[in-house]
Amino acid sequence: MPRKLRIGVLVVVALAVVAGSLIGFLASHAGAAANATPKTYSAAATLKAVSGSHGHGAFTGKVTSPATATSGTLTWKLTYSGLSGPVTSVLLRQGTKVLAHLCSSACKSGVHKSISLHGASFKALSGNKTSVAVVTKAHVSGELTGALKLKGTSV
Repeated sequence: MPRKLRIGVLVVVALAVVAGSLIGFLASHAGAAANATPKTYSAAATLKAVSGSHGHGAFTGKVTSPATATSGTLTWKLTYSGLSGPVTSVLLRQGTKVLAHLCSSACKSGVHKSISLHGASFKALSGNKTSVAVVTKAHVSGELTGALKLKGTSV
């Protein structure tokens, strides 16, 4: 076989191998993207009153995020009664650190809102390391508090 023909055959074979590898790579990644279903978690916190308060409440909602995300959306509802005064804010905390202000003023019982969380805040939430604090003028650290727990996924 002439030398030019051998080189030509080698080039064609090399191109076929590269094209086949590229097609396989693209197909596997397209399949993974098609199978990446958003995750949904239920979120709940039983809110207990601090000493001296007769209040009680519940915080419920859901968290949705892309399958491989470091961010998500918390959609929530707060109900309460028996507090010392109007609610001035609702906070998402990790220990004493405030991660997010969920509601900033006059949050009445039955309030329903959403917030996007990113990075460390979302990681703490998805790792069940957060709590909710319902703040009043008389109890600036939270008249009602409770651990926020996520359960279940729908994949």
